[in-house]
Amino acid sequence: TVDIAAKARNGIGPYAKLREFANRLTGLTPGSWGLRDMFLETVDAQAWIDALNVSVRIALAATPRMSEGEQTRLGMGIPSTDRFLDNPEAAIADYLVLRKRLLIERDKNLRTIGISTNENSIKRAQDQNFAIQTFLDLMHQLPDEGYVDTRLIDEANDRIGKKE
Repeated sequence: TVDIAAKARNGIGPYAKLREFANRLTGLTPGSWGLRDMFLETVDAQAWIDALNVSVRIALAATPRMSEGEQTRLGMGIPSTDRFLDNPEAAIADYLVLRKRLLIERDKNLRTIGISTNENSIKRAQDQNFAIQTFLDLMHQLPDEGYVDTRLIDEANDRIGKKE
C-alpha cells in the first residue's frame, strides 16, 4: 500500500522542487561518485502524486452532471508537483476535500445506476464510479479528520467548494 500523505509531504512544495533539481544535477555526475539518485524518494513521491492527480482528473472528466466550468474549478484544487510554492499540508487537505466531493458524486451515480432505465446514463455512471474508485483506492489510508489542521480543510472547502 502507498501512504499518499507521506508522498504529498515528500513530493510537493519548495523543498521537493529543490530536491528534484538536486537529483537532476547529481544525475550528471559519474556513477563512481555515488551521488546519483540521492533524492530518488522525492522523485518517486512526485510520480505517485502525479498518478493521483490523473485519477482525480479522469473522475472529474467522466461526470455527466458537472459542467466544464465546474470541472475546471474542482481541478484547480488539485495539488501539483510543478508548482514551487505549494504547501504539502494544504495539498493533503485539498485531497481530503476532493475525496468528500467525489464520494458525493459516487453516491449520486449509484442512485442513477439503481433507478435509471437509460443504458447510456448507467454506463456513464459506472465509468465514473470506476474512475472515482481508483482515486479512493489511493486515498484509503488517509483518515477524514485529525490528520491535518482543520483550518486547512476549511480553506480547501472555500477554494474547492463542497457543492452537494
